[in-house]
Amino acid sequence: EGGFGALGNGTTTRSHVPVPVSGGHVFAAVDVGFDVSCGVTTAGVGYCWGSGSNGKLGNGSNSNRSPPAPISGELTVSSISVGGSHACALTAAGEAWCWGVGTFGRLGHGQTTGRLTPVAVSGGHVFASISAGFEHTCAVTTDGRGYCWGGNVNGKLGDGTQAARSVPTPVTGDLTFASISAGTGHSCGMTVEGQTYCWGSGFSGQLGNGTNPTAALVPVPISSP
Repeated sequence: EGGFGALGNGTTTRSHVPVPVSGGHVFAAVDVGFDVSCGVTTAGVGYCWGSGSNGKLGNGSNSNRSPPAPISGELTVSSISVGGSHACALTAAGEAWCWGVGTFGRLGHGQTTGRLTPVAVSGGHVFASISAGFEHTCAVTTDGRGYCWGGNVNGKLGDGTQAARSVPTPVTGDLTFASISAGTGHSCGMTVEGQTYCWGSGFSGQLGNGTNPTAALVPVPISSP
């Protein structure tokens, strides 16, 4: 679907075959959301394209963009993760920056206001990875600590509550994570030992623990086959 310019080729036309993104950029990584795509060049420059509503392209405007438009700020970016209505980036130094819709505190800057340009995530943490979900965000520090922030319906932040958090909040449990992925209503993390834990909504079995609980407010291990 090419609506809003999400394919980045200068049009809003859908394509049934791959089309090159315009601009001649050399990307090291890309990520896609509902109607936004973002990428990081080999030089560490972040670009986004597609729907600009609520500033989710991070370039200071609400306008749709196709081809790619650079995100604002003098940031050297190592990765970008695109969520439902927001996006987050990590710098080469491990600093987290987010932009777009800010409801429930998903941008992590201590408020629930949205931002048209990247805003620094509070706490001074040094992150190794970050994942933007539907209305929440999770990240892992360089020493393996898991943090989540934003909407917390059914406990998808993993802190033992259902209270929304506007700053990074530790995931409950003495777990050392290699990565965490934030979904729509739940989150999952993999430890450095290769064990997988999930938390949040489980009504469709997405927690992988052999049951269909309404929710798990703290990480639960997935079941073995």
